[in-house]
Amino acid sequence: MNRDERTELLAEAVQLARRFAPQYCWADPRSGDSCALHHGTWPCARLLELVGSPGADVAFWGRALEPLLHLDHEPRMLLSGASDHGFLELVLGLLRAGGMRAELHLVDRCETPLRLNRWYAAQVGATLHTVQSDILAYVPDRPFDVIGAHAFIDQLPSAAWPDLLQTWWRALVPGGRVIALNRLRTEDEASSERRAALEARDFRPLIERVNARLPAHLRLPVEPIAAELDRYWRRRAPTPFRSAAMLVELFERSGFVIEYAEEGFAEISGRALSRSRRVRLIARKP
Repeated sequence: MNRDERTELLAEAVQLARRFAPQYCWADPRSGDSCALHHGTWPCARLLELVGSPGADVAFWGRALEPLLHLDHEPRMLLSGASDHGFLELVLGLLRAGGMRAELHLVDRCETPLRLNRWYAAQVGATLHTVQSDILAYVPDRPFDVIGAHAFIDQLPSAAWPDLLQTWWRALVPGGRVIALNRLRTEDEASSERRAALEARDFRPLIERVNARLPAHLRLPVEPIAAELDRYWRRRAPTPFRSAAMLVELFERSGFVIEYAEEGFAEISGRALSRSRRVRLIARKP
């Protein structure tokens, strides 16, 4: 699939996400808080390159998945959480490029990303098993060889992180791995990100620039999208992770062996070529 085809598929996902989110997004029964703004906006934020796509770290994910080639069975892989179909697109592309096969499962508590991922899988002729469940309550019928989590851990409150890692531990075969990527911000970077989120920003030029490259039926409605992005951007909170060491300690306390952990950057071109700091980590269950 070439760049133009991927762009058009992402633009179609924008339309689907805006339609699905009001109907299917999860809402907290106690507070009424909903993920509709996030899931309804995220594909558009990726299309405009305001946020990083999983493909920004393709070299890391390629290295991390390569050991699946050496298993004597078709591996089972769990994708833990999703904002849209971007992570599945990356994983499928790497598996196919490497001549690998895997039985792919996706778990999320919200139906909107599950629908987006099933839609994408159908577009590219892939099989994907989906389960709507809070990850902390998820019990697979059989354990997995690998769990992938892209910018997921800090979607849960910090008090739930140990339970999350124990859930992943129980869902893995002995020797199975968690491959995780998460954003990092120093305290100064987090403060700057909080201030920037409150500043007025005109998203219309970005939308119009993307529209100029899209066929008429996929062009974005400028004013509604700009308003949705403004609401979403003002609510964005920086990650609580300040260093790779914080994640390493979290995994080691849960019994995992760290095979790889590094801090790195990805370029986010829609934010004036800003550099997004992240940690890339591979942890093994002994």
